[in-house]
Amino acid sequence: MALLHAKDCDTLRRALVTFSNYAAFTANQDSLREAGGIVRLQHLVMHSDNRVKLASIKAVGNMALNTSNQREMEVSFSSYICKGS
Repeated sequence: MALLHAKDCDTLRRALVTFSNYAAFTANQDSLREAGGIVRLQHLVMHSDNRVKLASIKAVGNMALNTSNQREMEVSFSSYICKGS
């Protein structure tokens, strides 16, 4: 999770790819949510680097496969996206 706070875009993108791969498995999705992964992804989908945005959107897609994550995303992402529009 610490690498999701990296300043370097390449490091951040690689961390997001790893996060996304890890999030592809149901057993890992709860752990990632509990570690604050959804909150961090919420900010990364608005990143200035398009490669980071794309990697974070893929991670969001994998995390959204879990119904508990969907409930948290509905609250956190809806308010954040409304601010961006």
